[in-house]
Amino acid sequence: MSLIAYMYSLAENEEKGQMLKGMIFTIEPVICEGEPDIVILEDGWTAETEDKSRSAQFEHTILITNDGAEILTVPDIFNKHQ
Repeated sequence: MSLIAYMYSLAENEEKGQMLKGMIFTIEPVICEGEPDIVILEDGWTAETEDKSRSAQFEHTILITNDGAEILTVPDIFNKHQ
């Protein structure tokens, strides 16, 4: 479930915020083979690169803790606690 973001992923934005212990965030980076400029399609949701290069988006869920942050979506093969 996604909620409205109160801290946007853009470096320059008017919605400043602070990450506090107990908050959970979804980090959703996009990697583009070409230029980073995008176009939003008519459905209002789908994005593609202007130069039509390949791109991929993935996400991790992060929990803010007393000691920093914990990645909650680390695959088991990378889980150091096992």
